[in-house]
Amino acid sequence: MFKAFIKGFGDHLYNARITFDKFHVIAQASRAVDLTRRAEHRQNGDLPAGRQTLLPDSQSACPCSTHWKFNRDFFV
Repeated sequence: MFKAFIKGFGDHLYNARITFDKFHVIAQASRAVDLTRRAEHRQNGDLPAGRQTLLPDSQSACPCSTHWKFNRDFFV
């Protein structure tokens, strides 16, 4: 997505400043972490399979972050 976005700006809006919104940056990073985790799990089978091991402990999380985790699947 980023390459096409940047190219579109470069081709049509020469003096525009490019900004990325937080949602798409976090979504892209989340996908990269997930793909890396899956590849590592395929190579080394004794690693934990779930992505929950990479997320903060839900017992110690504040209610707002728990609410965010619950709604995360709707947005990512």
